Amino acid sequence: MTINPLHIMIYIGNAQAHLSSIVVAVLSLIISLYLLQKVMPLHISGIVAMLLTLTGLNAAEIIYGILLVGVQEMIGTVALYGLTVIGFVAVLVTIDSYYPFIHLDKKIVVCILLQAVAFYLLYQTGYFAAAVEWIKTGHLVSSDPANIQWLATKILSYCIPISVIKKPITSRGSEQVAIGGKV
Repeated sequence: MTINPLHIMIYIGNAQAHLSSIVVAVLSLIISLYLLQKVMPLHISGIVAMLLTLTGLNAAEIIYGILLVGVQEMIGTVALYGLTVIGFVAVLVTIDSYYPFIHLDKKIVVCILLQAVAFYLLYQTGYFAAAVEWIKTGHLVSSDPANIQWLATKILSYCIPISVIKKPITSRGSEQVAIGGKV
């Protein structure tokens, strides 16, 4: 019997998570921290990296919840996650006014479109029906429905917030030059 690495679960108290989700979240934190350390002090970049990671996670959880059980059964959770995302975005925008790091361009649009396609494919392939069955049976009767498409949605949910970080500006002589070209 082979073990699917996507199905490895980590248990901490009553909470559980897929190991792949934890790895993707940690990578998101590291990448965000690396990109932000050139724009702002380390302690601020750590806070911003965490907020970006949690914003992506919470936004994806809203979509997962709606597609799993519908808006009617998830209204309280959707409201909680929605308010959390709005709060995180408000804090990020405030920090951006002191240490400009937000840059909206084609990358974020492409990531959002890819995320929408990935969720659509998950829905069409029956992932959410299988996930509901897996959850209802207490993870014992049916197998974990996590698959590569599911992992793609997880990765994209963390890439969307990272894609708003602008490239740091460094100075060369008297002119300002952005990494990748002139400003």
